[in-house]
Amino acid sequence: MATQARVEQVFRNRIRRFDETDPTSKPSVSAPRSILCEIPDLKLMYRGDYRDGKIQKFSRVKNHSTGDITIEVSSDDLVALAEGRMSLTRAIFTGRLSVDAGASDLMLLRQLL
Repeated sequence: MATQARVEQVFRNRIRRFDETDPTSKPSVSAPRSILCEIPDLKLMYRGDYRDGKIQKFSRVKNHSTGDITIEVSSDDLVALAEGRMSLTRAIFTGRLSVDAGASDLMLLRQLL
């Protein structure tokens, strides 16, 4: 199991890379979106807002938070996704990553993860 510190490092790195990506290559989302990520094995939940092509206000939240996009993934699988050892498609189809999002939001997640 990955540690909370490792999970937070992965999030910081992914968000930084995403924010530095050319804005014209990011999916156009008509309204701001909230992204909620639950890491059940560590009993942690994080939330950030996608607005103006960037992830903003990313922080740890209480377990009863809600989001427009909800992700559930174990700490080890999150690290494997971030390091490229597991594909997003494989993670979803094998049930290792659970996503509750609309079709346009999936494009956003694809770039973020």
